[in-house]
Amino acid sequence: MPRAELPAPAKPRAAADGSSALKELDEYAKKHGGRARGIFIDLESGQTLAELDANHAVNPASTQKLITAAAALELLGPGYTFQTELRGAIKEDGPSSITLVGGGAPDLETSDLLLFAHALRSRGVTQIGDIYVDQSRFDGRFVPPAFEEQPGEWAAFRAPISALALARNAVSLHVVPTKKGEPAKVWLDPPGVSVLVGQVKTLDAKDGDRVIWELAPQADAPELSSKVSGGLGAGLGHRSYQRRLDSPLLSPGLAFRQLLKESGATVEGKVLLASQAQGSTKPELITRVRSKPLSVLVRELGKDSDNFTAEMLALALSQADGGAANAPWSTERGVLRMKKWLEAVGIDTSGLTLRNGSGLFGANLVTCQALARVLEKMAAHSAASPEFMSQLAIGGSDGTLRNRFVSGALSQKVRAKTGTLADTIALAGYLLRGEGRRPIVFCTIVSGVRGRHTEVRGRIDRALQSFESLVASRPSAMEKPKAVATEP
Repeated sequence: MPRAELPAPAKPRAAADGSSALKELDEYAKKHGGRARGIFIDLESGQTLAELDANHAVNPASTQKLITAAAALELLGPGYTFQTELRGAIKEDGPSSITLVGGGAPDLETSDLLLFAHALRSRGVTQIGDIYVDQSRFDGRFVPPAFEEQPGEWAAFRAPISALALARNAVSLHVVPTKKGEPAKVWLDPPGVSVLVGQVKTLDAKDGDRVIWELAPQADAPELSSKVSGGLGAGLGHRSYQRRLDSPLLSPGLAFRQLLKESGATVEGKVLLASQAQGSTKPELITRVRSKPLSVLVRELGKDSDNFTAEMLALALSQADGGAANAPWSTERGVLRMKKWLEAVGIDTSGLTLRNGSGLFGANLVTCQALARVLEKMAAHSAASPEFMSQLAIGGSDGTLRNRFVSGALSQKVRAKTGTLADTIALAGYLLRGEGRRPIVFCTIVSGVRGRHTEVRGRIDRALQSFESLVASRPSAMEKPKAVATEP
């Protein structure tokens, strides 16, 4: 007969170990001119296992996206989608004017515009006059708050926002080497937004990547100029490079014009803003495309820390503030609604500063306590808990945590959001337990330590490892012990 045994009790040292780990992290940070703050909460017992200066508001970096994702899922719903419309004044005996209407979708791609081109062909429209771009869903601010701190940064992570945003308001240069000495294959996406000038040579394989790309405006045309030179080693395969747009206003219309021409249509007019159209009659709806549902879009925040999607979702929260239905969305309205949601679910916002949705640059000040309570709320009380949990990076598996917690007791058990700025390294999320058990919520933020990102991350990870014993699959002390059968 199998004999019944009780599981070993949890180690009582776990909480003390966690406090020691946070103190050690803070001592290291102080040694290098910074500070560490953190909190660990056991959601099974409600006990705070460890805490260090958790009510001091600091720059949260990209852990701000936890608030943005949670508020969006709660207020808009996991199934929410954005709509982009194709409208037009269709004429049978002359060129038809076309209007692209932006609805705030963060995932509109060139393939969606191809669907629009197909819809026009199916209507027999082959002559196009002016192409209008309607950006009126958003207010006139296309640079999110704090992004102005680095105006010379042309990487795609600092892309502007707009109601009609194509390819995340960035341009991609694609290069494929051929045979040594011959020109490489080069193209731009989206098409029509920039004019390609020059060529990239195929070099010897050992020469590596020497591609040079200069993206600049043209004085006499709305398209940008993409001047390319240099070379790429044979055999290195397809390479792509991204640059943000400075102004996203007309780029979707420029791309659509190019796609229409490639489909055989004749385009006789210009690409203009819808505000320049004559008359007040709203053009006929031809077709629309829907974005992916919000439950999918938020994965760009948690797993990949995408700033563009975060800022677009922050504006989308404007529609949940109870204001006029047709009022333009704005970051200010969106983050105010975000803050009101925090207050509504019982989270202390005193001392918090929310200015943008991504946490980029010096916009926000948030406490570890507030972030931990957001995580607690989404784990315990939200109908969107599965979607919120699934958007987080998995330690040792994917997203920004694919190379952390690869082995050991915490592998696959960390679900978290990272945060990285020049002087801020943060990590906040859950330590999962066995099936049916509630997790440990944690938040750690190290501020003021520069040039030691890898070392700081390693020390944060070691602080989490102090709780390995509590992550083991055993009943909590609050549960009635159950007999466990073992082999005789």
